[in-house]
Amino acid sequence: MEHNKEEKSLIPSGKTMRAWLDKSPACTKIVDLDFNLRYMSDAGVKGLHIDNATQLYGKPYPFDFYPESFRDVMSKNMEKVVETGVVVTQEASVFDTEGDELWFHSTIIPVNNDEDIIDHLMIVSIDTTIRNKAESELTAVNENLEQRVEDRT
Repeated sequence: MEHNKEEKSLIPSGKTMRAWLDKSPACTKIVDLDFNLRYMSDAGVKGLHIDNATQLYGKPYPFDFYPESFRDVMSKNMEKVVETGVVVTQEASVFDTEGDELWFHSTIIPVNNDEDIIDHLMIVSIDTTIRNKAESELTAVNENLEQRVEDRT
């Protein structure tokens, strides 16, 4: 009983949740079950160079400026989450509004209402661009070294 009381006291208030969403370095999106954007956190707005995210509210997600390959995979994964209620992750590249490539690791989470029925999706995306670029550079260096070794033998 005491554990439950302590746990309940840790549940963030609306103000705390809003600060958490708005100030987190993760891009957090709320998407309804028709896959329309309802909310995007500041990290996503800034990272994608979006002037006014509210202009995208009520519009389909994934955004039309994303590559078709990303839109297809994300759409299928969102459908899977709605159908199964399981959390799904993916990592893929997108383009911001200025055409720059960014990589995101996204977690698609079903959010249930009080009746335990899926009400909407929360998509939390972490920018992995630096890591992906470093991996590409490392792969290129390794290939170059392997070629040099092969040329010597």
